[in-house]
Amino acid sequence: MAEHYSDCMGASEAAYRPGPVAIALALFAGLFAPGVGRALQAAEPPSAPLLESAAIAIATESDPEASARKIRRALSRLEKKAKRRIRGAENTQERRELFDRFFFTEAGFRGSTALDTRRPEDGRSESGAGLLLHEVLETRSGTCVGLAQIYLILADRLELPVVGAATPAHLFVRWLNGGARINTELLEQGAEHPDADYRTRYRIDEADPSDPVFLRDLTTDEVAARIYNNRGVLRSHAGHLEAASADYARAIDLDVKFPAPYYNRGLDQLNSGQLKEALSSLDAALTLHPGDAWALNNRGLVHLKLGRLEQAEEDFRLAVAIEPGLAAARKNLSLVSSRIDRGDRVGGDKTATEGTASSSGTTPARDPAGETAGPRP
Repeated sequence: MAEHYSDCMGASEAAYRPGPVAIALALFAGLFAPGVGRALQAAEPPSAPLLESAAIAIATESDPEASARKIRRALSRLEKKAKRRIRGAENTQERRELFDRFFFTEAGFRGSTALDTRRPEDGRSESGAGLLLHEVLETRSGTCVGLAQIYLILADRLELPVVGAATPAHLFVRWLNGGARINTELLEQGAEHPDADYRTRYRIDEADPSDPVFLRDLTTDEVAARIYNNRGVLRSHAGHLEAASADYARAIDLDVKFPAPYYNRGLDQLNSGQLKEALSSLDAALTLHPGDAWALNNRGLVHLKLGRLEQAEEDFRLAVAIEPGLAAARKNLSLVSSRIDRGDRVGGDKTATEGTASSSGTTPARDPAGETAGPRP
């Protein structure tokens, strides 16, 4: 099963729609035109009115039954309660502890890794139930991005020093306390983790730490980009590729240093046979995140389909070196190496598209055509 990148996958690998050829990344989209709000960006912490407006726009555009007025009322009720709970706190650490107690215990918000949920009692598919603002407010359950938007909106309303921060496949929040930065894990009821934990867990080793792609303080636009990317994933899964592409473009415009939408767009392009476009998108994703084994595997498939066997072999070999457990890359490496040994110079278009994809690498290929990796947050 191939999947796009969407946040929270690192916390628990979540599978999405089947795809014949590749792995990818993704996040949200909404009504804002590319670049809107950039002029409204504040320094630190980011200005959340834009985030609130973007999140509401995304929810109401995605679900005709969603009401902006009801969403704002629900947020105002939470704001008033939270304000009472943190009243009297003497410093940022106390405010963080009291706010987290309210958010996770009293309000009852809890983490989920599912972008889509299904209600068996009525047969209705709730697309984006873990992501869209009104759904998370109603169910009190959301993905890391779904929870982060509410946490950050409330923090902004209460003038608390909180920003978003991200790994290759996960979003969390960070309190700014003077020179200290306190990372708060939304999927673990507010547990604190140092940057080193995230670097180890997500294999983050950036060439230029002075200009980081990951673990940086995110602006409002950059958080909104992750909402757009995730909605793009939902649209990709539903087969609405044009709308998904628009969401990925919006995410890229809001955060050019965000690898996931490049990767997710590349996956859709690969599955659609747009090989040159897929190569360009995957190149961009790998420029930002050279250690992404999934992107390397999928770019290797593009090269394979174009008959560039040596380049395909190099990408598969790198993918296996980075992530030895990625079975798809191991199988693809074996396939292309045997073809090179046989002196087979025929392009791989037909066979590669006949392969199956699996985010976990456990699904065997139906023929020796090559396997893809799935989407990402």
